[in-house]
Amino acid sequence: MDDERRNETRFSANDSVSIQQLVDTKIKARIIDVSKNGLRLCASESIGLGTTVEIRIKATVAVGHVRYCIPVGEEFHLGIQLRDVYSLPLC
Repeated sequence: MDDERRNETRFSANDSVSIQQLVDTKIKARIIDVSKNGLRLCASESIGLGTTVEIRIKATVAVGHVRYCIPVGEEFHLGIQLRDVYSLPLC
């Protein structure tokens, strides 16, 4: 994606996450970079544009929707626009 159109700075990352489509399907992925309002993920499967997803990162849950999904080799780069981020209670 063209970084020149971004409103926020992105920061490199390489954290493993799981993506929960709100239809009970989990996909393993990893974060490529993050910004104030979004994530770029690398996933093993394609997810449709506009799909609402829940992303779990350790004790944090992020909810957003898929803005783009681009095939890159045998994986897919997903752009996620975040709607909400919250921490799970520690037990």
